[in-house]
Amino acid sequence: MALDVADLANAAGGHRIVGMAEDATGEATGLVPLDPQPHRNEEDVRYGSIIAPNVFPHLDVATARVDVDGGSILLVSVAPSPLRSHAVYRDGSLRYPMRTGRTRRWLHEGRSRTPTASGRRAHGRPSTAPHPFATSGSS
Repeated sequence: MALDVADLANAAGGHRIVGMAEDATGEATGLVPLDPQPHRNEEDVRYGSIIAPNVFPHLDVATARVDVDGGSILLVSVAPSPLRSHAVYRDGSLRYPMRTGRTRRWLHEGRSRTPTASGRRAHGRPSTAPHPFATSGSS
């Protein structure tokens, strides 16, 4: 999951649906709902605990639970990040993934930071993007 959100944040952002089946070509074939459980927020917290310590710099990820017949699915929403490039800890080192469609490629460390339009590096700037599930009047 950490790898999925890092490569989405390094590209144009996107969504990951936990509880969606797909075929070998990536076409959605149907829902595979998560088991209904009395403490369903525990699973949301579990995904957060997988992402937080494994993506650098820190990446805010929004999750929303959606009830469907037989259980629920978890929508994980990742905005494009002004702090990119995000690395994941993998095979003993930090690696920089980027997804384009169904294809993942690995960025080289020297080319991992994405310059802003003015040529300055975006690393270290706070996010000004609205939370993807925010409603007017929420904080």
